Amino acid sequence: MGAGSAARVAAAESEPAEPPPQTTGGRPKCVCVVVEHRGRVLLLKRTTPPLIWWVPSGYLDKGEEWVACARRELREETGIEADLAFIGVFNLVEEAHTVVIAYATAVDDPGVVINEESSAFRWARWGQALQEVSPARRELLLAAKRESACLSS
Repeated sequence: MGAGSAARVAAAESEPAEPPPQTTGGRPKCVCVVVEHRGRVLLLKRTTPPLIWWVPSGYLDKGEEWVACARRELREETGIEADLAFIGVFNLVEEAHTVVIAYATAVDDPGVVINEESSAFRWARWGQALQEVSPARRELLLAAKRESACLSS
């Protein structure tokens, strides 16, 4: 895969048995949670560089389990509490090989309350969201879109 793409490291119906190893870029990126509501995906505008639109995400705290981290980050960044489905493990090579453990959820009541990590939020149609993210993040969103079809039915 090229330098601007995401390499899918693993995929399973449950979360990884063991966390991925540390990466050359420092601690691994714990999670991102793709939130879908009626054919739209939740995007947050980050307040720290890079100032991009992306999904709720964050780092694993010491001793924290992956799915617990995903739930915590989702709650802290959006106020949403939801069941999560594991999507897979991705390596965002454009970001110093940052390892991302990805989850998805579909919500009926999209009440969103952002914290200081975001300056805004919006619900984007899948096609729009896919155009606005970097190539490395696009593969992850495509996997989430496939998962959301299962979650919404």
